Amino acid sequence: MNDFISFLEDSGKAPGASRLQWRGHAYLASDVGNGSVIADGLLLIGDAAGLAYPESGEGIRPAVESALLAAAAIRGCRGIYSEKNLSGYARAVEARYGARRQASAAVAPPGALKRFAASLLLRTRWFTREVVTRRWFLHEHVTPLRAV
Repeated sequence: MNDFISFLEDSGKAPGASRLQWRGHAYLASDVGNGSVIADGLLLIGDAAGLAYPESGEGIRPAVESALLAAAAIRGCRGIYSEKNLSGYARAVEARYGARRQASAAVAPPGALKRFAASLLLRTRWFTREVVTRRWFLHEHVTPLRAV
């Protein structure tokens, strides 16, 4: 990873990348993130943008959808890929996945009552099918993006 970071910095594609603290999971959940998804000549999609769903860690759908949003933003730049011209992508990501909160503001682990209720709910077929699978994993309640 250090060699890749050096390559990105040396080529001017990600100045300052070595100053970032690389730790934790390979991806961020979509509701927690400290950085921007755009910079001059750069936009992040999918796991790189921290778009995995927080309930499940699933990230294939957000990766594909953010790629569609990125393609539209890139087309709109007309060859000038400044942060300003790419800002529509950042707004589209926020509109689609919601505003992020700082990692330090993440929700504390649930209390004993919440853990007990969760253990009961996760034993039921209805909850695991309708909430865990259909809502948290598949996000069937969200209209899919279409390629334009």
